[in-house]
Amino acid sequence: MARRFVVRFKSGKVHSFDADEGAEPVAVVRKHLSFFPDEEPGTLEEQFYDPSLPRRFRYEPRPELLEAALSGQDGEEKEAGIAKE
Repeated sequence: MARRFVVRFKSGKVHSFDADEGAEPVAVVRKHLSFFPDEEPGTLEEQFYDPSLPRRFRYEPRPELLEAALSGQDGEEKEAGIAKE
């Protein structure tokens, strides 16, 4: 099952996209951010289906993925760096 992400840019624009199963989320986020070189990302959220909610979806902030995508690190490098400190 694909994971769905939503980028909310500081300008107010919103972009959502899917990351296929097995794809590295940080690389997918980095790829989609490259489509908007003049926009500054504000937040990154992961969308989850939740039938108990009136709108059927909930959004969880994923600042660590956004930070890793902007810094050029992948998720594994970032976790390894944190564990060493």
